Amino acid sequence: LRLVDLWRDPQPEEDDVIVLPALSDVDTDDDDHDVDNIDNDADHDDEKEREHDTVQKREKGKEREVKQNKHNNKPPSPVYDIPQATWRRHLDNVLVRELREFSVSAMSGLKHASLGYRMWRYGGAQRKEGKTPYMDPFTPMRPTPNQGVPLGGLGCGSITRGWRGDFQAYQMAPAMGRPSYVPIDANQFSIFIKRDGLAGQAVVLNPRPAPTKCLQDWRWDLVGDRSYYCALFPRAWTVYEEPDRHLRITCKQVSPVIPDNYKESSLPACVFEWTIENLAKDSGVQVSIMFTHQNGIGAPSDEKGGHTNCLVEEDQVVSVEMAYQLPALNTNHGSDVLTFAIATSPNASQTIREGQTQRQATNVTHKTYFKTNDRGTQLWQEFQTDGTLKPASDYTSQPKETIGAAIANKIEVSPKSSSTIQFALTWHAPHVRFGDGRTYPRRHTKFYAENDHCATQLAKDALQNYQNWDDDIKAWQQPILDDKKLPLWYKTCLFNELYYLVAGGSVWVNGEQSDQVQESREASLDIGRFLYLEGHEYLMYNTYDVHFYASWALIQLWPAIQLSIQHEFAKATTSAAEEHHTLLASGVVVPRKVKGAVPHDLGAPVEDPWHKSNIYNIHDTSRWKDLNSKFVLQVYRDFVITSNREFAQEIWPVVDEAMQYAMRFDRDNDSMIENDGFPDQTYDAWSVTGISAYSGGLWTAALGAAAALARVVGENESAAQYAAHQEKAAQVLDSSLWNEKGGYYNYDSSTNAHARSIMADQVAGHWYATASGLAPFQDTGKVRRALQKVYEFNVCKYADHVAPPYKGCTIGAVNGMLPNGKVDATSLQSAEVWPGTTFAVAAAMIQEGLCEEGFATAQGIYESVYKRFGYWFQTPEAWDTQGRYRAIGYMRPLSIWAMQWAWQQTKRKQQQ
Repeated sequence: LRLVDLWRDPQPEEDDVIVLPALSDVDTDDDDHDVDNIDNDADHDDEKEREHDTVQKREKGKEREVKQNKHNNKPPSPVYDIPQATWRRHLDNVLVRELREFSVSAMSGLKHASLGYRMWRYGGAQRKEGKTPYMDPFTPMRPTPNQGVPLGGLGCGSITRGWRGDFQAYQMAPAMGRPSYVPIDANQFSIFIKRDGLAGQAVVLNPRPAPTKCLQDWRWDLVGDRSYYCALFPRAWTVYEEPDRHLRITCKQVSPVIPDNYKESSLPACVFEWTIENLAKDSGVQVSIMFTHQNGIGAPSDEKGGHTNCLVEEDQVVSVEMAYQLPALNTNHGSDVLTFAIATSPNASQTIREGQTQRQATNVTHKTYFKTNDRGTQLWQEFQTDGTLKPASDYTSQPKETIGAAIANKIEVSPKSSSTIQFALTWHAPHVRFGDGRTYPRRHTKFYAENDHCATQLAKDALQNYQNWDDDIKAWQQPILDDKKLPLWYKTCLFNELYYLVAGGSVWVNGEQSDQVQESREASLDIGRFLYLEGHEYLMYNTYDVHFYASWALIQLWPAIQLSIQHEFAKATTSAAEEHHTLLASGVVVPRKVKGAVPHDLGAPVEDPWHKSNIYNIHDTSRWKDLNSKFVLQVYRDFVITSNREFAQEIWPVVDEAMQYAMRFDRDNDSMIENDGFPDQTYDAWSVTGISAYSGGLWTAALGAAAALARVVGENESAAQYAAHQEKAAQVLDSSLWNEKGGYYNYDSSTNAHARSIMADQVAGHWYATASGLAPFQDTGKVRRALQKVYEFNVCKYADHVAPPYKGCTIGAVNGMLPNGKVDATSLQSAEVWPGTTFAVAAAMIQEGLCEEGFATAQGIYESVYKRFGYWFQTPEAWDTQGRYRAIGYMRPLSIWAMQWAWQQTKRKQQQ
């Protein structure tokens, strides 16, 4: 009831939304802060005293976290231009709870011992070939709660910038495997400050402790108690009101992720706009911002030597390019070059004083290279002296050394005025190379011809155009942010979950292969080809049973990309592979791909995506009961949303073939398919036998979608046949599974112990069909009762099973609950909460008019991800009652955009 009340109120209770104190609560009154008390080196002769003071302040940050940060939720001051819906975190906060991975019980371990053994053998064989296994449960990821909004556009390689300021998780070469959560120490922003008549001071703008192996001579004592991070993808803001309390410094991070924009959204670029506000009444200040970046990606190859830094100055832009030799995947493949550029402009400053705006020249200095694996003494001595750097020659690294580059931009800010300077970070890897050696040109090379300084050109254009990106992002987000009927937490979650389209190992290439020109349907569409991983730990591209949920983001924001993915799956569905593979669950050898079966995935980074689909080999996915239905449902939904009749005409033959293939699973000619007693659907550890609510519902919905699409393309005979099958299948589904006493659909029609389990996702077929404008095939009254049952049991009663300290708190909808109120523990997955499924269930609730229950159900995910468990910007596939994750950083939670679709349709109906 409390959650329902929160939904009713468009401005939720303060400490239920904002973890951190609002920016406007920070006292910046001149009367309270004397300029003579500025924290600088001259005031700290005793180094030990300063370190002790820093530790004490950090301990206060821990206390704030433990107390749940009960601060006011007032809107930020207008000077920041920061949306209220941003996710916020105080920089001195420390997550008390470590991220914990799920563990398998002894009983489950014995049950799946043969699967574990075969998986271990398979992983070992892959590593012997120099490949990263597509799934490796024996090598932990060790994620941290330090993630933030990633940098760059879609499919161009990505870098994550954490909320404290760390640069990490460089995903530039797909075949290299999982991202690393270890930050690169040298990649930082630092500040130099000098007030009139006082000594200057310099500090790294990151509250982390000093590194133990390098750069110890830099000053690493920013406390973070007066600094904030605010995130609303694809933008982020960090506000510093330290070390000088009369300075307010705001760093706005902008990446060109813009809906329905297929040029800028592909660019490997990000701009950091620094606004420096001098709040003092009569004291001017000199400020220099330094950007340092290592020539590397945080891998052992950073130290192999042969990486080159060079200075580029053109058109009022100062840039240092860093050419990095990516490691060769094996001796048969050459290495590729990745070039980073850090850049700024000496004429990029605006000064605002007494309402007047004018251009102001700045002093840009640079150091083309410095060693990043020593103490960093020389660079820091130069910077802390007067905020400038002495130039260095171009340089190529030697073995066992790592090098970086630095650019500093210095400005003088008058009392009661502000200035703005910008930095750009770009990277240019013109080709993507997959494990089997095939290469493709990245999408952005369609707009940037290969030349010696492409990274600098990208940086120059970014500095010139980022304000247009910013305006386009505002125009996209503002209507949702202005919707007063939507909860604030939902807006935060809706946009920030889009992080995965950048940080989910996405790859966007042109529709041609660089080593062999080949025309394709996607090339003629001028969209190219798009891939993204199932998860950071599950290295499979465009996993279709999961994409079924995640695709709601693409079809609404980048519909042409979604249609291109559908064309790829259509092509793969009609093909067969001669290759066989051994199933890890049973040891049986089966064909890798069967004609007519929709593939599980389009391949893996370590092989040859598009050309080798179905790397997944745990079960035989040609016998799965949900993939073909999901393909047909997505095709029809995509047609409805895009009104693209050409798409419908071209893909109809594949829809028909997919439906005819799936008909073979109707064992008794009653128009309903049956499951075969193993996990033959997206819940691939949860066995299902006979008629099932999930697969059976999807199949019945797909029959209706096939009939509707047949009518669109003029195949009236086929339309009549599929409609007749749907009518029969709907009757069988209802008579076999509806539990009148319980008010829900049973899990399946078997006599197994879990047959009467209350499945959260039991009306997935009805949800998708209705969302696509199809007439309901199930009694809507029964559907509403089933969803209310899910809310009562899988959401609310499940909260009583949650481990302390969150016992009684909703953390999403558990996949399975038994009618006696206990969790269905017959499998690992039945006892898990899946955030992506929970969002889908919430969308179904909203669609059926259960808006309060829908938003309350989804809020449990928001609270768990962004406040309790530390999963921000790495939302996992699943967690258990203790909040232990499985599969960190996952595709399915993009389904929150299904909630937005349901909400929009609900508003439309109300208006009509």
